[in-house]
Amino acid sequence: MKNCLVIMSFRSSPLVDKNQIDIETIIDVCYLNNFKEFQLYKAFEILLDKTNYDNYILVSDDMLMTKQAIKLVERGLEKHEVFTGYCNLIENNDDLAVSENEDFVNQRNIFGKDSINFVKNPLTLQGEYVNINKFKDYPKREYDGPLLSDYQFMKKNEIDDFFPNKDDEGFFQVLNTGFAYFGMRKELWKKYGLYVYRRPNIKCWGGASDHLMSVRLYHDGIKMFSHKDTYAVHLKYNKKFEHGKKIRPEWHSNDCSICLKRGGGFTTNILTSSEWHEIVRCNTYLQL
Repeated sequence: MKNCLVIMSFRSSPLVDKNQIDIETIIDVCYLNNFKEFQLYKAFEILLDKTNYDNYILVSDDMLMTKQAIKLVERGLEKHEVFTGYCNLIENNDDLAVSENEDFVNQRNIFGKDSINFVKNPLTLQGEYVNINKFKDYPKREYDGPLLSDYQFMKKNEIDDFFPNKDDEGFFQVLNTGFAYFGMRKELWKKYGLYVYRRPNIKCWGGASDHLMSVRLYHDGIKMFSHKDTYAVHLKYNKKFEHGKKIRPEWHSNDCSICLKRGGGFTTNILTSSEWHEIVRCNTYLQL
């Protein structure tokens, strides 16, 4: 099967750049550069229309990946139409951790050490199990997306306890996906898309696309699988500071591009100027 690794909202950093150059030797890579989360729906739709891969594997730009994990995800996608890896929720490595700011301390206290982005129970939406068929009837809130209480995250050493039923290759069914090696058939990507929950009170306009994708797949009975060895180290570069210094560059729409790199060769920007204008204007929170 032909696979493409898609790196979301790419921001350059020396540690990640070196890692991704190594990954480019084993799989075609597409960089969705400098898009905000609510704009990724249209950018990804353009990528699907202009390329012909069997599976597309999404990963956040601040993940440290391994060739072993990617090959295992590709093997998983030969057997299952949806396959996902997983990652840490907070930084546990002192060399990679952000400074001791309030946001980081709060996350560490909430999630605890070694927490990962797999959940123990089906995801809820603001305390209720999601009925997608009635989504449009939900009361309009300032924020339509999930709360922290909707996630019951597990720790890395709990995987075997919560997912004891594995096949002969070690694959097991999970309850949610996340943007750490999240692979899916092209036709499913075209059906579901990278929608976000609306955030009209926040400048970024939308988020939590991984939660929304997970509840939609779960609701439709689409089974999601993983493997214990598909772990990626999440550097959490969405944080604004590292060791007291600002590390996330300011976002500029002029820098948006869709760059495809095949076989470790030259990089080609497949985004036209008219498509760029369409993406900048788009607003793709879910409306069902």
